[in-house]
Amino acid sequence: MEQSKDSPDALRRACARPALALIDVVTDKPEIALPSKIQWTRAKGFGLYMPHAVSNSCADEAVELANTRFR
Repeated sequence: MEQSKDSPDALRRACARPALALIDVVTDKPEIALPSKIQWTRAKGFGLYMPHAVSNSCADEAVELANTRFR
C-alpha cells in the first residue's frame, strides 16, 4: 500500500480473509506522527535517547530523528 487512501480497502480485504493476511505499507522512515500537545515525559525521553544514540555510534540516526521532529 503506497497511498493512505488505499488503507480502508486494504484493511477490509485483509479482515475478510479466513487466514492470516499481511499488509505491506510504504512509509517515510524519518516521518514520525507527533501528538498535538507534547508531554513532558516524551520530551524527557527524547532528551535521554539522543546522548545514548550518539554514544552508540548512531549519530546519523539521531540527527535524522532530530531533523524530522523540528521541521
